[in-house]
Amino acid sequence: MTFYQVDQLFASISNQFISFSWTYSIVIDYFYASMTLPIAPQVCSSTPENGSTVSLLYNIAFNSSTDISLPNESDPWLTFLHYSGIDSYDDRIIFTAGLCLTNIILFYGTNLIFYIMYWYDMLPQYRINGGKMPSSELTWDCLKETAIGNFISQPIFAYLLGYPLLITWVGMPIRAPLPSLRVWVRDWLIAFVLNDTLFYWIHRLLHHPLLYKHIHKHHHMFHTPIGISASYATMLESLTAGLIPTITGCCLMKSHYLLFVCFIGWKIIEGIELHSGYAFPYSPFTFTPYPVTERHDFHHSHNTGCYGGWFWDWVCGTDKTFIEFKKSKNIKSIVGA
Repeated sequence: MTFYQVDQLFASISNQFISFSWTYSIVIDYFYASMTLPIAPQVCSSTPENGSTVSLLYNIAFNSSTDISLPNESDPWLTFLHYSGIDSYDDRIIFTAGLCLTNIILFYGTNLIFYIMYWYDMLPQYRINGGKMPSSELTWDCLKETAIGNFISQPIFAYLLGYPLLITWVGMPIRAPLPSLRVWVRDWLIAFVLNDTLFYWIHRLLHHPLLYKHIHKHHHMFHTPIGISASYATMLESLTAGLIPTITGCCLMKSHYLLFVCFIGWKIIEGIELHSGYAFPYSPFTFTPYPVTERHDFHHSHNTGCYGGWFWDWVCGTDKTFIEFKKSKNIKSIVGA
């Protein structure tokens, strides 16, 4: 795949992205307009229209609000909700918009950084496969599929199912003060350990011959993964190996909504880096005693072993094939052991 082909591909993508964004905004605004939304008097009455998605973003950026009384002036989260005007919106809107904006901004922002690094061949000493790239056809198909997921499927799922599950049934608080540092660290560690454990065993199960070709084979179309391929998966795989491991810990602990969003954001960047084709030393997202990014890249290229992220492959010995491969080729790891 030449640089010219890559440039033409992303030029086309940018045009599609702009068109898709306008369509998405119109559809969501129409959907929200059909709901009864409690809009505070201080919300701007001029364009954009009250109650719209654009209005929510507009108020965050420009509405200074004349009412400065706060429910809890010492809490930064409640202060942010108040001064931004977000607290005038329904909890369901806050929940959906927060998750979807986090996903879209981090997914496309992080992948844009990696695209620039691919294009200029930056930091070649940390490239895993010598700078190999997948075909333009597969890359384009991935971009179209992830755009549908990010701008259509995920907002609908979060609004119709995510909110009643996490907020109404589980009881995850949105308008509560932030938890203490001790509670934040506790919930984060529990979410992290459960995520890594569930992902390892579910991912390993998806490689069973009876399940692989129906669920997981789609993700392995990328023999040489790049950042955007992190989200290239069937809906069933996204649910079982992606969503369930990621939300389980926060659900069990009834974690604060902001902690939950931060954990989701961290997992998005981690997944992109794992598929980026780069192995960075001391990365906060993939920092382990062994080269986790190189192992996952090997998993894609050889379709065997290295099912987990941080520790289960070492515990279960499912990284032996990777270790033997490195020794047989006399290949030194870019980072770690």
